Amino acid sequence: MTTGTGIGWAPPTEAERLLQESAASGSTEAVLDALSRRRLHVMAARLHADTPGFTAPFPSQYDPVTGRTCVPVLTSGMLPP
Repeated sequence: MTTGTGIGWAPPTEAERLLQESAASGSTEAVLDALSRRRLHVMAARLHADTPGFTAPFPSQYDPVTGRTCVPVLTSGMLPP
């Protein structure tokens, strides 16, 4: 997303602004705090989301940098249209 001012990307919502500031500070605790105060969304196939009673598993991926398994999440400002 661009701002139209030529200065590049601007956070679409307050949640992304807080996450950007937290990440820039280098504080993992600040990032986790910002995430904990927001509603987070996980990606799921439409078929799974629309099937009554079906619970899709969390999509996870291995992060070779940290050696951990991660669950990618989206904030409301980063949801697809």
